[in-house]
Amino acid sequence: PLSVAHNGHTLQWAVAPGTTLSLDGVTRPLVQFHLHVPSEHTIDGEDFPMELHFVHVDDRGTEDKADDTYAVLG
Repeated sequence: PLSVAHNGHTLQWAVAPGTTLSLDGVTRPLVQFHLHVPSEHTIDGEDFPMELHFVHVDDRGTEDKADDTYAVLG
């Protein structure tokens, strides 16, 4: 199941538990995905009309929300 919200600058979908990403020995659950219009990044200097980000968050109970807590696949 998904839920969608407009957070003021993009549409964001919350994701039910169950999908994960394993990176550098850490498994991070997918918590949401959202769109950027236009894209935030370029490929070989080319802009695109839209970019999708999958946001995974380390759930090991880390209190320090350091950069490695999140893994975003764009």
